[in-house]
Amino acid sequence: MAILEATRLVRRFVGGDGTAFTVLDGVDLSVAAGEFVAITGASGSGKSTLLHLLGALDLPDAGEVTLEGRAYRSRDTRELASVRNRRIGFVFQFHHLLRDFTARENVMMPWLIAGESERSAGARADRLLERVGLAPRATSRVTLLSGGEQQRVALARALVTEPAILLADEPTGNLDPHTAASMHDLLCGLARASGTAVVAVTHNRTLAQRADRILALEDGVLRPADLAETLA
Repeated sequence: MAILEATRLVRRFVGGDGTAFTVLDGVDLSVAAGEFVAITGASGSGKSTLLHLLGALDLPDAGEVTLEGRAYRSRDTRELASVRNRRIGFVFQFHHLLRDFTARENVMMPWLIAGESERSAGARADRLLERVGLAPRATSRVTLLSGGEQQRVALARALVTEPAILLADEPTGNLDPHTAASMHDLLCGLARASGTAVVAVTHNRTLAQRADRILALEDGVLRPADLAETLA
């Protein structure tokens, strides 16, 4: 059974000269629980736009996204905020961590926002930081961490609410090859261990090869991808 379904998604924008252009033109996508889907495509093809629609950060001009059997359009603003916080995890190339807080506090934050106790949030954060190898750095401010360490904090934060789906936008694009390989292991291993579905936008061949399916976004639609062609 699909945990997330996108049906005939259309997203248009208006350029600076007033000309309308279509970025997504009828995208269909179905993702099962625990499945890892990699999405490739040229820069500017709309990959990040698609992730924003899947993550309820934006709404399509046409079409629908359904998560766990309920359409986004059937939910009010408060419900969508709760879905984004509790049921969707986000990992981006640039970590978007709270710079004045520690690694532990950053990981705790989504669970606190969800209304859970500080004790519960702290316990979850400690478990995840240990799993990503950052227990010794838990009380360090994130500005004192390396890029790879910050990205591991971001992954732990994305998983702290045990989301139904994890959306990753070039999650290792800013890391050196060795650190990126370690991040791939964590991204795939932690998500699959928890049964979380993963949709990752990536140009990284190594990460894409670990996916259950590879799709290419071309001319506004998703198609099965040939890895050699799409990441050549």
